[in-house]
Order: sequence, then C-alpha cells, then structure tokens
Amino acid sequence: MPEPTIRAEHWLSMDDGASLRVLEFGEPSAPPLIFVAGWLSLPRGWTEVIAEVCRDYRLFYLETREKASSRLRAEHAADFSVERLRLDLVNAVAALVPAGQHFRMAGSSLGATVILEYLAAGCRPPDSAVLIAPNREYRYPAWFRIALPYLPVAIYPVLREVIKFYLRRFRLDPQQDPEQYAKYAATLDCADPHKLKPNAISLMHYQLPALGNVNTPILILGGAADKLHGLDDLRWMAEQMPQARLLPMASNKATHSAQAGMTMRRFFAQGFSQLTPQLDEAQR
Repeated sequence: MPEPTIRAEHWLSMDDGASLRVLEFGEPSAPPLIFVAGWLSLPRGWTEVIAEVCRDYRLFYLETREKASSRLRAEHAADFSVERLRLDLVNAVAALVPAGQHFRMAGSSLGATVILEYLAAGCRPPDSAVLIAPNREYRYPAWFRIALPYLPVAIYPVLREVIKFYLRRFRLDPQQDPEQYAKYAATLDCADPHKLKPNAISLMHYQLPALGNVNTPILILGGAADKLHGLDDLRWMAEQMPQARLLPMASNKATHSAQAGMTMRRFFAQGFSQLTPQLDEAQR
C-alpha cells in the first residue's frame, strides 16, 4: 500500500515550552481525528491505518514528547510522565480542534493510555475513541528496574541490543509475528536516549487510574497473539467503562492493518451497531 500523503507538518507549543510535531493527513474539510501513537512509535508503522482512516477524517498524528522529534527547552529537566503527556494532549486538542467542534480520538499503546488518562481526568471528550492495546502498567524485569536510574546514556547502543534480546526471548514471538519485532527494533534504533531514559523511569511505577467515570464510547482493539499487551488487561479496562467494548484481533500486525483502519471508520461512523456480530463472537 502506498504511503498516505502528509498534508502539513505542525509544531505545537506546550505550556511548559516544549514543542511537539503533528503530521496532518486527509482533507482539511473532513472531521478531525487526533491520533496518539505508541511509545517511540514511527509513522511508517501506521501507514495502512492512516491511509484507510483519512478517507473520512482529517487525521492529526501527534508525536508525544519522548520521541526524537520533540523540541524541549532542557531535556535534563523535562517531565516525561504520563501526567505530563496528558497535559500535552489537552494543549493539542485546544490547538487543533476549535471549541464546540466535534472530533474523535484514536491511539495505541502509550498513546492509548494517555487518552484514557485524559478522559478519566474529565477533559474535553471526543465523540468516540478507538484505543489499540492501551497499557494498564509497564512491566520491566527486576534487574532493569534496579539498574535503569544508574545507567549512563552513553551506553545506550549496548543497552539497545540487550533490550532487543529481551523482547525476542521473553516478550515477543518473532516467528509468529515478525513484523511486531521488526517494528519495535526500528523504534529503538531511532530513539533519543536522552529522552528515552527519563521517560522509561517515569513509566516504571505507573498504574492506570480508575475508569468508572469515562462515559465516552470506546472501542478497544487488541492482538490475541500480542504478548506485550495482554487481552486480560484490555478486558479489565473494557469492563470498567460503561460504554467500552473489546474487539480482539489476530495479532499486533492485524491491529496495524488496513482492516483495523476499516474497523475504526465503521465504529466512528455508526458506533457499535455495525460491529455487533464481531463483538458478540468475541464474548463467546
């Protein structure tokens, strides 16, 4: 599938002086959709989804501040917590969507978690949202938790290969879903270690807040074979929110596919009604 055309590139100023990159896809006259990608995620990993969704929507692809593209006043003093990412999303919505205009949200992994934080805090809600494998917490091996604060940034090239080995050996299945491993390896290769380290430390003890007050219609997508984002956690999230449903897909690859993009379009246009057969099957 050919890559979707980037219509514009924006730099949004945050209230703490940081600037975040936003890539715009789709027709300017289409309804707005804010897409918040996952931890270190690269736009090329979402080519199929973006190409499908921007048929109906003006898609704003927001790159969160742990990514290499962000411009920070002082990286050594920057805040990379999920709370700060939530405030960035508040800033982005205010800048990209005029007051009173309807909009939608989508996100993956860390980006989806930030959207849940945003909604749980009672921020300006979208009409609906699609969340791909949000994280309830971030599980690190015990040795990494102990060592991380003391590891110098200069050893990142070595540490990067250790992380890749850990992912291959314990968290991913390169045989069953080679695209998922290739995607994570590419993001690690492109990461800025000066941002990655404080962000990883801030996520170490993170726990998703209570979600009972989130009333936005939410479709949660997850890959059944995705070991990094377990379906049990996704099912727990769906059960916490009165208007949320979980729709499992075959794999992480499937959640990044044109099929996932088509599912988003159908949900945004008609809610759960057109997905009832798949949702009912998922409950069996």
